[in-house]
Amino acid sequence: MAMRPQYTVAIVAVALVVSFSLLLALPLDLSWLVGGKHQMSSKLPFTPPAPIDEHATNVAVKESGSDRSAYGFGDIKQMGVANNSHIDVGPVLTPSIGGDGYTIQTQGEYLVVGVRGVVDSIAVYEPTGGEPILTIYPSVVVYEGRGWLGADVVTVNNGVTAVAVKTGRIMRALQPGSYKLVVWSGHRIVTECNLEVGKDNGNRVVVGDCRPLNKPTPISCSERMFLAYSLYCATRESEISVAYSTIHNARSGDALWSILAWLEKNREIEHSENAVSRLNAALPSELLSKHRGARIDYAVLTAVALLGAGFDRTYLLVFPYIGRAAAAVELNNTVFVLDKRRPPIELQDYIEYLADDLKLAACMLSPRLVVCARSPVMTLGDTWPGDTIPAETIEREVNRVVERDIGGTAVEQLSTVTRYLGTRIEIPPATMHGAKVPVYRLYTPAFHHKWVEYIAEYGERLIREYGAIWSYFWIDVTVENSTLIISAYGVPFRPPHVDVTLAGDTLVIDVEGVRNPQLLNILVYNATSRQFVATILPPSSNIQYENIANISAGEWRTTPNGARILVPLSSISEALGSTGNLVLMVVYQGDPVYAFPLG
Repeated sequence: MAMRPQYTVAIVAVALVVSFSLLLALPLDLSWLVGGKHQMSSKLPFTPPAPIDEHATNVAVKESGSDRSAYGFGDIKQMGVANNSHIDVGPVLTPSIGGDGYTIQTQGEYLVVGVRGVVDSIAVYEPTGGEPILTIYPSVVVYEGRGWLGADVVTVNNGVTAVAVKTGRIMRALQPGSYKLVVWSGHRIVTECNLEVGKDNGNRVVVGDCRPLNKPTPISCSERMFLAYSLYCATRESEISVAYSTIHNARSGDALWSILAWLEKNREIEHSENAVSRLNAALPSELLSKHRGARIDYAVLTAVALLGAGFDRTYLLVFPYIGRAAAAVELNNTVFVLDKRRPPIELQDYIEYLADDLKLAACMLSPRLVVCARSPVMTLGDTWPGDTIPAETIEREVNRVVERDIGGTAVEQLSTVTRYLGTRIEIPPATMHGAKVPVYRLYTPAFHHKWVEYIAEYGERLIREYGAIWSYFWIDVTVENSTLIISAYGVPFRPPHVDVTLAGDTLVIDVEGVRNPQLLNILVYNATSRQFVATILPPSSNIQYENIANISAGEWRTTPNGARILVPLSSISEALGSTGNLVLMVVYQGDPVYAFPLG
């Protein structure tokens, strides 16, 4: 008998309800219906590699006498080219990736693994699976250990990770034979391949019969396992904007000084962490929110801020053995290193003075592109081989800047007094790995105007702290005992003009601009004991001072606008002995206004 239509509809409805209820109750994996993802597991029991221990990046904690070459870092390779410097991290790896989201290939001396997403590790297993016998991590700051290697080159470019490792390093780490190579991404296996490792007689590393298992996991900036991913996330437009805000819209060369000046005031180091004791780095937004971080965090902030200043690429230098990191940038065919404080340092000088005989890794940063190399090649050139500062030239410019900034009048005549009686401050040396380098050695003409402003800051500090009543002053810039010294001296009145000449055995002192000659004195100063030791008196004077030698002038006469004083040198030597450390000082209204060395 035919079933009535209304009964048919009811039965179908009941069947759908039952089926839907069963579907909700079963733990079915329906991801194959969405996006066409692979959701397959290997037939072999592969144990995921353990997370790399942070001590694997902190070589500085190892004993100083250990063989560092065993850790797999390259030396600083130098290729000298006059007036030119460059950092070469190698080519940008751009492997062709198909629909499975990965590729594995050999390119010259490298095994290259490319993944459209994140790479946790590349692991090598026995043919039967089990625990990995060798793990390759996508990090150039991981040293070689028993059972693991760091990559030689890591590129992260528009969401694609490429990891390259020299096949020779793989052959040294494994016995000749057959293995399984597994690429891990997001804690899942992307592919499983056969790996053949030849003998040390030149046989190759061969990868074949790869079987896709799961789609790679996309790069996540909230879960950054390695430095290259931190740098890649730091080159996003939002992070570049945040970092650039620290240097107040400075561009080009001025930006280098601006970010270093900011670091001098705002850098707060977490002393418990060195530059590479952890595998990644904070993003600029994270660092600025927390207001403190490790050295590498500030180096990353510096490199990213310079991207915002208009540079198309910047660099991060990492010295794994000493826990140091610094940013670098190329300006007018010269690489400058930015290491926590002013000034920017030419790469040649940085290597020569601060990082000689050290090994380093380097990363190149560009928007949405990062290339890290375990053994970068440095082209070193020096635009200023003399490695000294033109003190006399820069001194006059410094005084003009101080005049502009705080008012008052710079009087160069006062420089004769400044070197003896001025208030002094030393610009501290640059330091790294126990080395101290006088800051003037790092001068370069490329930043001459910034050096002038930099030194002027110290002079202005001295005047504000010690010379509030100085209307007339002079800032002195000198190099003493390998130290750059800034000295300041001033008086509250316009100093009279003084000219001192030597005519035979007689000092001729001409003073012009003296309103009251009675306020004029001539004293002798001992530069060694830093004391006044004698006074020069007019020939007819009846005044005698105690605890100081009294020397009579040969002549002391008033002129229409001042005075002329003649003093025989023999009279000074008779009273005080050797004149080698003595200085004649002209004093007006109680303040020295001119100094003339007698030695």
